[in-house]
Amino acid sequence: MEKYQKNIVTFPIERQMDKIVREAKRLEKRSKELIGMYKETRSDITGKTVIYSESTRVRCSGLQNDHPLVYYTIPEGGEVICGYCDIKFRKEEENEVE
Repeated sequence: MEKYQKNIVTFPIERQMDKIVREAKRLEKRSKELIGMYKETRSDITGKTVIYSESTRVRCSGLQNDHPLVYYTIPEGGEVICGYCDIKFRKEEENEVE
C-alpha cells in the first residue's frame, strides 16, 4: 500500500475550493451574459418577482438556479408564471418608462 501512496498527488482543500469558486464565478458571469434579454427585475404588489423581458421567449431556472431550466412564451399583452418558482415574466412594452 505504501508504494501506491507515493504516486498520489494531493492538493490542499483551500486550493481545490478556490478552483471551484473561480469556476462558479465564471459560469455565473457567462449565464448573466446569456440572459441579457432581461432588462429589469421588479417585485409586484404581492411581493412576487416579476421579470420584464424584451423578448416573448423566456427561460427560467429559478433566481438561484434551483430548478430545471424551462422555456416559456409570453402571450401578447399577458404574462407567464414559472411552474417551479412562481416568477412572473412580462413582455416589456416599448412605451414603458424606465
